[in-house]
Amino acid sequence: MIIARCIIEMVGSPKEYLDTTMKKFVEKIGKESGMKLLNSRIAEVVESGKLFSTFSELEIDFSSIDRLVAFCIDSMPSSVEILEPAELILGRDNLSNFFNDLQGKLHAVDMDLKLLTAKAGVLEKNSMMLFRNFVMFSLQHKSMTIGEMSNIVGIDEDSLQLFIDRMTEEKLIRLEKGVFVLGKGARKNS
Repeated sequence: MIIARCIIEMVGSPKEYLDTTMKKFVEKIGKESGMKLLNSRIAEVVESGKLFSTFSELEIDFSSIDRLVAFCIDSMPSSVEILEPAELILGRDNLSNFFNDLQGKLHAVDMDLKLLTAKAGVLEKNSMMLFRNFVMFSLQHKSMTIGEMSNIVGIDEDSLQLFIDRMTEEKLIRLEKGVFVLGKGARKNS
């Protein structure tokens, strides 16, 4: 038996959803096999920038080191403090299992990160093409300030400026007397 104090943190929105999610998480922990929830305390949900955050402090009696490791890999607590026993003897097989489980989780996280990075790249490229086409189509009809383009495209001027800078560098548009016009690199539809 291993008794540990674990801190679980959550961030999200809206406030009520985060509160409910944390309560359900703690309730689920109390029903898991191989561990017994001895004590729990859930902190009040507080605003943290545009999101909300909370944490729970759980005192759990784990049936084995393997169960503790599985809990840590699945729940990713921010802190684990072993309360009892004062000393642990970890066998070779348990240590091997720990490292294999850890490596498996790290590989899964690495794969997820690579997938998300690839998706973000595709989204960025597609959004750039969409805004590029929208701006160029708009400029076919009349010259515009960035404010006018912002109103048509539907994003704020600061965010649009990033696309405009890129398009100016590529000579798709150019600034003339305070307004943007199609550049030499743009094809004008008749």
